[in-house]
Amino acid sequence: MSEKNYKIVVNSELENFIPNLFNDYWDFLDFSNLKYRYTSSAIQEKYGLTASVYYKAVRSSGYLEFKELMDCGKCYANIKVYNRNEVFHLIKKRSHSELFCKTCYSIKFNDSCKMLVNKFSESLPLELIVENKSNEYSLSYLEKIFLYNLITQSDSPEGEYIEEHVWENFLALEAIGLEDIVKSIFDKGYVYNKKYDDCLLEQQVYIKKLYYRNAEEYSDEDTFKNLKLIANLDLSSYFCLNIPELYSNVSSWAHALYTEIANAKLTIFDCKEIEAYLKTKRLMEVYELLDYTCSYWNVPIVKDNALEFELLRMIINYDLNCCFAIIYYQAKETGAFLNKMGSEVTNQQRFTKNHLLRMRVSSYMDYLERKNEKPKHPRPLPLDWVTSEIELFVSMNIIKGYQKWEKYTPEEITSEWLAALDIDA
Repeated sequence: MSEKNYKIVVNSELENFIPNLFNDYWDFLDFSNLKYRYTSSAIQEKYGLTASVYYKAVRSSGYLEFKELMDCGKCYANIKVYNRNEVFHLIKKRSHSELFCKTCYSIKFNDSCKMLVNKFSESLPLELIVENKSNEYSLSYLEKIFLYNLITQSDSPEGEYIEEHVWENFLALEAIGLEDIVKSIFDKGYVYNKKYDDCLLEQQVYIKKLYYRNAEEYSDEDTFKNLKLIANLDLSSYFCLNIPELYSNVSSWAHALYTEIANAKLTIFDCKEIEAYLKTKRLMEVYELLDYTCSYWNVPIVKDNALEFELLRMIINYDLNCCFAIIYYQAKETGAFLNKMGSEVTNQQRFTKNHLLRMRVSSYMDYLERKNEKPKHPRPLPLDWVTSEIELFVSMNIIKGYQKWEKYTPEEITSEWLAALDIDA
């Protein structure tokens, strides 16, 4: 402020207006230091006024008006004050809301938002166009079954992407040990992973803050729309389906896949792939039951080639319920023996302890083979056991036996499966 930067505006039409009182009230000796010619007491005495009448007269008689440089450093605000305290707070604190320049702030804010939108759009068009890999490669019979079951499990409205939880469940239930089939579907371009750069995600977080804070008030209509669009974009990592050009949507594609699967004429390669799939699937299931049982009976196990040899031997000869019966009973006996042994063991005993279950399983299978017998009491699978969707699909739609595979060996399932379809010899 300066000495010449203000003027006194008097409301002379006021009823009971007291001439010169207002000029005396705002008569400065030193404006910069807020020193007045008359104190309030002196003015009250001069005009014979009580304090209440005096302050009411001052408040209603007019105002002091001056220009003050706003926070933008370019524009000036016309400030009106009605008493000396307001001038004091304005000068000393310099935080009066009237000093905020909304015009300049809006221009600066809007320009910054436009720059952020442009930068974001350079990395990712607002239309979310994603370059898909070509899916011109043909799928094997088993790959079609995997893909069909994957795309029909999606919960997305249009079915064109696979939610993360669906994908993780599919891998856990269908693809353990069978990752090559899933990889092949990826490599052939039928599924792709839509991921976004960390820098882009950081930009979106910042834009969201601007959008939810004050964008609507300080940005123009078009910029605000773009900020809203970016703020609401779902940049989660998705596994997307690359629908072949022959099909208009996922439903028509799934229907075509089902028809191809149901009417397939198998090649020798398909037959071998089915056989390998069932063998690997059963081995993974037996490993899962082994982990479950060893945890239940607190029995150590070493997963080495010797163990896998015995498990492969087991799945060739017995169905899954019998495999579980062998593992469960021998783990129970092993746990009881180890409890008697106690914790103080030699190195040799420690080696034996870690391999004891495997040796007992091997010995028991030798016994069954000599007797040409199977376990007398096949064991039901755990209550929380989840049956593979692919297993259910094949059983219902191809084999049509409506039986779960736990009652059969991989070889028996293969025979039933292949018998249901034509084979191109």
